[in-house]
Amino acid sequence: MSLSAGRPAWQLPLQWPQATAPSGVGDSLLGERLFKAAILFAMLAFTVLDRFGLRVTESTSISTSLMAMYGLAAAMVTAGVAELNVRGAAAYLAVFAIATLSLMVNAAVEPPPLVSAMSFLLLGVIYAPLCVSLRQGAAGPELWRWTVNLFTAFALFVAAAGIAQFFIQFVFHPAWLFDYTPLIPERLRATSGWNTAYLIYASTGEAQWTKSNGFFMREPSIFSVVMAFGLLCELSLARRKWVMAILAMGLVLSYAASGLVCLAAGLLFPLGRNTAARIVAFVVLAAGIFLLFGEALNLSHLYNRVDEFAVKNSSAYCRFVYPTVATFQQIDSHAWTALLGHGPGSMERMGATCHNHEVTYAKALFEYGLVGTLAFGVLVLGALNRSAAPLRIRVGAGVTWVLLGGNLLDPPVLLFIYVVSAMWPKDTARSLKLAAPARGLRGAEAR
Repeated sequence: MSLSAGRPAWQLPLQWPQATAPSGVGDSLLGERLFKAAILFAMLAFTVLDRFGLRVTESTSISTSLMAMYGLAAAMVTAGVAELNVRGAAAYLAVFAIATLSLMVNAAVEPPPLVSAMSFLLLGVIYAPLCVSLRQGAAGPELWRWTVNLFTAFALFVAAAGIAQFFIQFVFHPAWLFDYTPLIPERLRATSGWNTAYLIYASTGEAQWTKSNGFFMREPSIFSVVMAFGLLCELSLARRKWVMAILAMGLVLSYAASGLVCLAAGLLFPLGRNTAARIVAFVVLAAGIFLLFGEALNLSHLYNRVDEFAVKNSSAYCRFVYPTVATFQQIDSHAWTALLGHGPGSMERMGATCHNHEVTYAKALFEYGLVGTLAFGVLVLGALNRSAAPLRIRVGAGVTWVLLGGNLLDPPVLLFIYVVSAMWPKDTARSLKLAAPARGLRGAEAR
């Protein structure tokens, strides 16, 4: 059943659930509202507050995404509907135990160890919320549906901001249009180090314009991932053409391959007789966009970036080639490194990155070995599958976490996984097609 059932197609993809008899998430209206407010803050953290954080030291800050994950867990506890997810907790303990063993073994090595206690503690903090979810029966498909709809609305807002940002630069180009970080109080800034303003160059070598970063996002690549997640959510549920058109335009103007990879991976699923048709439709649509707008928007910049894999110090080389090569070159440095890795925080200290690019799968292998990587896979796979969200959303989120989501200790993509899947009771979204349109919490009987 479409999310848009019962209202005009032009309406925004969002309706605040109506208050109903106090049941479902909490036994009071206060607990119910607290949980919804925590969801709202999580959406803000993943999108418009991406540049914000709570600065702890000169080089470290607590991201809003991490605060949002703990806010959701705290809201569940306060509302009296939290439970310890046994499988998630067991997988988390396995990860933490392997990380502890890796830290201890590598810390005993001479010359002085290259492990980081801070990296170890951060790992424990970031993944701990995956152990906490709503208890069975506390929420149903209608609230899950509303949550995903809320994310689509935020993605739509960021897309509109990014599209406006891109075209405004041709009228005037103030510094804050692509990087307003200096306007944020220093104590409230996320840790710096990203490149927020990427230029598009003409064939003559002259800079033409700046890629859109969605105004709020730290990088165009992060903006493109938000657009891809929005498209996968919309394709899985309501399929409003105008919503998908705006999100697709935002994805194109980011000029980033990250979102395209995420979207392409998601569109392959669910596998079946319609898979080939979806692939053909995607290719035809992409070709149509390129033919219509390729010259005007210099879209050849996207496919020309394939060459970056062979160019040292380029973005693609530093993200995928160098970390992978360095990982396998040093995987047998000691008798234990193949199984337990070189220890938390060792990847950058041992020079296995360039320009601080640490891809999740390479960092997991390098620092925690094959055993640690397997444990991480079990933990995150369980988190992805907990709510039984539409498969293409799970695949897109999983591929992004493994390949595109920064590194093992970057919370934003993990927050998305938590919001769409890990915080829900088991199989919440499995009966989605049979659920009533989003109107309230579990306990408001299907109408």
